[in-house]
Amino acid sequence: MGVGNKRVKDYPDHVRKVRSILKPFIEKLLEDNPLTSQQIIEEVKKKFSKNCDDSVICTCSGGKHQSEWIHQTRWGLYDLKSSSKIQYEKQKKLYAKQTEN
Repeated sequence: MGVGNKRVKDYPDHVRKVRSILKPFIEKLLEDNPLTSQQIIEEVKKKFSKNCDDSVICTCSGGKHQSEWIHQTRWGLYDLKSSSKIQYEKQKKLYAKQTEN
């Protein structure tokens, strides 16, 4: 498979699956230590290397030419943050498990 832009409908199943499988993984990953988004992306690639196809380029990344699996990882972080399962410490640029109040 060559590098190039693909439409969402053309994304292979292994790329589409990334977002759904990584959310529980990210929650578990953040149980002990806060991490930056880059650290989380690196851990996702280690754990789910078969699903992290760098040849599938995101078509909606505003010219950033990032891989779709990275885009899905960032969306997973957004989903978890929006559902208050994780929090983002803006000054430190760290994601962490949501603390109980």
